[in-house]
Amino acid sequence: MTASRFGVKNLIATHISPRFDEDPSPIKREIESHYSAPSFVAQDFESYRLKEGSLQIIEPS
Repeated sequence: MTASRFGVKNLIATHISPRFDEDPSPIKREIESHYSAPSFVAQDFESYRLKEGSLQIIEPS
């Protein structure tokens, strides 16, 4: 996978096919089979924070 090859430290998968809206776990498993650093499959309207190299989902208030 390109992300691993280039040393990407965090990965957010975006623009995923609507057929995975209900269950993004197949996408997450595919990512994890090639990439061991922190990764997320983005959902609509989620926000993320990158702080000191650590990526976190920002919970809505």
